[in-house]
This record gives sequence, C-alpha cells and structure tokens, in this order.
Amino acid sequence: MIGAYSFLLWVQLAGTDQNRLLAFRLIAFLMGIQLVFSLFNWGGSLNWVADISGFVAGFALSFLVAPGGFKRALDWCGGAEQLGQAPPARAPTLADVA
Repeated sequence: MIGAYSFLLWVQLAGTDQNRLLAFRLIAFLMGIQLVFSLFNWGGSLNWVADISGFVAGFALSFLVAPGGFKRALDWCGGAEQLGQAPPARAPTLADVA
C-alpha cells in the first residue's frame, strides 16, 4: 500500500515539476521509526527486509496497474510488436501516466 501511495505521489510531483524524491518521505520516516525501535530491542530482526521488499513490489506493480500501464510496459519492452501492434512513436514518459 505504501509503495502504491508513493507511486501516486511520485507521478503527481513529476506533473508539477517538483522533486520526485519527496514521494519517498513516508517510507523513509517509517523505516527510521523502525530503526529507532530496533535499537532498543537488543535481539533485532530482519523484518525491515520484508518491509522494503513489500514497498518495492507495491511501487513496481503500480506501473502495471496504472491506467494504460500494461500497454506502456509492453511498448517499452517491445512486446507490442509481438502482439501484432505497431511500435510506439516515442518512448513513454511520466506525463503519459498522469
């Protein structure tokens, strides 16, 4: 969920010509809190690996489930030619997502 939310912020910030790294503030804040609490827990665990993996998976899947995202992904990797469709006239940009 946080990955998809970050994707939406990332697209919105790209559309307004702002720094897209601001979209990752929430995950950075949550991981920072988790780091602070893990410092007080002397046993420690690798739960943060699962959290980061879930974030990356959610962010990456958002490209596919965004409106027109699957077609853009096919165009980007050349799969549209294999399906009998014409190749794109230009490479997809973030403006296409918004």
